[in-house]
Amino acid sequence: MEIKTGVLAPKEPAIDLIKILSEGTYTSFPQALKELISNSYDADASKVTLQFDEEFTSLKVHDNGVGMTSDEFKDVFMSVARGRSNSSVVGTKTAGGRQRIGRFGIGSLSIVGTAAKLTVRSIRKNTGCGFQASIDLDELRHHFNKGEGLSDWWRFPSSEWSGEPTNVHLTEIILEGLREDIRP
Repeated sequence: MEIKTGVLAPKEPAIDLIKILSEGTYTSFPQALKELISNSYDADASKVTLQFDEEFTSLKVHDNGVGMTSDEFKDVFMSVARGRSNSSVVGTKTAGGRQRIGRFGIGSLSIVGTAAKLTVRSIRKNTGCGFQASIDLDELRHHFNKGEGLSDWWRFPSSEWSGEPTNVHLTEIILEGLREDIRP
């Protein structure tokens, strides 16, 4: 008799995990806005601006927090249900001494059902470096209920740059194609 040994691991989660967590946790647009503002608070922002276009089809959430690098974006914003213990952002307090609001690593999912496209643009404090990443949320939702892998569709094409003044730091979350039922 031959005995094989090894380690069994589950399959990667399906993209449906995004649907389950986003729809089950964030049931209204005000909840999604609250989550985005909480992220700004956790980034030590002293100012958060919400700017809708005239038709209320897009929203820009701009803050003056510490910003993110593309690696922090990947580790914190893109990571689903990993919380802070597995990320580059650690501790229960922010660098500015605030008690962190976010803990579970699902806040970014709050906007999945609200718009057609998400763009994140950020410049990290004291680095002079920034990045921009986007995802087509309509395309993402098209792949729900098909059993497809999470990493196949929860992807953000991005670009990075340097040369910003080192005193510039910000994050902008841009939602385009807001759902009609959440417009005034």
